[in-house]
Amino acid sequence: MEDIKQDQEIVVIEREVAPIQQRISTLNIVDEPSSKLGTDYLAFLAKALKRLEERRQFFVRPLVEGQKRINNEFKNMTAPLEQMSSEIKSKLLSYRDIIKEEAAKNAEKLNKMAADNGLPPVEVTIDNSVKSSMGSSFSVKRWTWRIKDETKIPRDLLMIDEKKINNLVRAHTKTVAGISSCDFKAEGIEVYQREDISVRT
Repeated sequence: MEDIKQDQEIVVIEREVAPIQQRISTLNIVDEPSSKLGTDYLAFLAKALKRLEERRQFFVRPLVEGQKRINNEFKNMTAPLEQMSSEIKSKLLSYRDIIKEEAAKNAEKLNKMAADNGLPPVEVTIDNSVKSSMGSSFSVKRWTWRIKDETKIPRDLLMIDEKKINNLVRAHTKTVAGISSCDFKAEGIEVYQREDISVRT
């Protein structure tokens, strides 16, 4: 953090911005000269923001690239291990199904014998763990989910794809003879124009 604050370009930007902060907070835009002054401040701030973004990228890019490289290296190393783990788990679950099937058959035989002799039903339990010299594995039941019918999912469980909608609005926007229009329509979405201030530097 200190390295960033000591970066010469950032020091210059902060020094340039500091004096105008108070002026902007007290600026009243009421006429053409004050609107021009506001535009000057806006253009100055846009340039400062652009310069700061460039410095942020300068500091972040090597870290992001390094992180990507490290993540990819570890992904390449862990993927085969995860695949093998998944394969073994599947085989252990299949083996467990065989054990459960055998236990059910034994229970059926024992319960028939118990019933024939006027005894109460027998409860057959199976051990859900396998112990080995290096550890133990055991079956667990976890709740999970899958989509059955997309159209019946409650609204509060849906997430709007804002990026996709923005791209569609842009794709359907046309400007002819200086008049802008947008013909994008989707049920439940209103497309409208909101006035904003933009600046060119």
